Amino acid sequence: MKRSMQTRAVTAVLAASSIALAACSSSGGGSGDDGSQAGSPAAQGKKATGAPVTIGYLIPDSGPEANPQVAPGLKAGLDYINNHGGINGRPLQALECHTDASAAKETSCANNFVQKKVVAVLDGFDRGIADSLPVYKAAKIPVLGNVAQNAVADTDTSGTYYSLGPANAVYAIAPLVAFKKLGKTKIAYGLNDVPAQHTYADKFLVPVAKQLGISMNAIYYNDTSPNFSVVAATAQSSGAQVLGVVKLTTPSQCQQFINSSRQAGFNGTLLAGNCVGVEQLGANSKDVYTYQNNFFPAMSKYLPANLQADVKVMDEATKGIASDKKGFFTYEDFATMMDFVRITSKLKTIDAATVMAALKGLKDYQGFAGPKLTCGGTVFPGTSACSNKLILSVSMGDGTLKPTGADEGGFTAVDPGLVPK
Repeated sequence: MKRSMQTRAVTAVLAASSIALAACSSSGGGSGDDGSQAGSPAAQGKKATGAPVTIGYLIPDSGPEANPQVAPGLKAGLDYINNHGGINGRPLQALECHTDASAAKETSCANNFVQKKVVAVLDGFDRGIADSLPVYKAAKIPVLGNVAQNAVADTDTSGTYYSLGPANAVYAIAPLVAFKKLGKTKIAYGLNDVPAQHTYADKFLVPVAKQLGISMNAIYYNDTSPNFSVVAATAQSSGAQVLGVVKLTTPSQCQQFINSSRQAGFNGTLLAGNCVGVEQLGANSKDVYTYQNNFFPAMSKYLPANLQADVKVMDEATKGIASDKKGFFTYEDFATMMDFVRITSKLKTIDAATVMAALKGLKDYQGFAGPKLTCGGTVFPGTSACSNKLILSVSMGDGTLKPTGADEGGFTAVDPGLVPK
């Protein structure tokens, strides 16, 4: 109980600092929101037929936390899966619910999914999921996502929510662990100048860094009009070996951070959060780190054969998505859908009860384009996470990303004991 309460308090800090990450319609694949074909694979397999396996899918594409990358990932996944045999020959059908993180829409989505008797709900990085979890719990419908975007979901230990990625705390701790192993012990983080970020630095970042023998310097800036040149110059003058800014929400902001930091004379290592596409920025991208839950296409040449095969599927399935709608969340959502299919394909009967049992009993399962997963609350006690690992990758300056975590395979595993008490 003490660990659970401790983790919940820390997760609330992370969620507030934005560090971690309704009308319903039926979707069975098709075109992307911009009219382009969403992820048609190069080689078509056997098309799925028969009675569909129906899931609910939460798409947060409106409101203050709107995410344009989620829907394309869903459509790419459905298109690929249903053109390659579905789930044991049955097509996968998704009942979409477009949310805005409001309690009214979240509850409406949940009630509709219960009425339609979906076998599971996939969470497309929905920050409002907390309002509907009691409905799913009462109906005994499992919810799974790549990573919980809400403190309540991250710390759910009831067996309702399953995060196939790491716990929220891992995003903050893993880069520090990896950089320490690389010999980088002077780190600066650029943070938004709001109370939640000050609390995050004082109560979480600095204590974790101290445990690891790292000197951590928080540099605050205005998030509405960030001046990354000033942040970088301050980091350079402080002698920082690493400058990280993790709240970079658009490709243009990612590029602005990297270019401004280099132009300001910062010659150390840059951490650009979960930015996608930094490897395409040429010479300025060299020695820029990002983090991921799953391996992405730009990492393919550095992966073992089994993971190369997964990444090839991911690349083929998402090629048709417009660049402004393809990124971290697109790839991660696609991976979650592929994991759902692989897990449920082993079931003789597919319903909410069997899916929940399969998720709860998942142990040492090789995740799609990612680490092995064990669910049930054992890898990061007090959370819904099935992993304690994050991928840290570095741009090689030649259009590729190289996984370079603290552990074998490019991962960095986080000891839950590092979470501040």
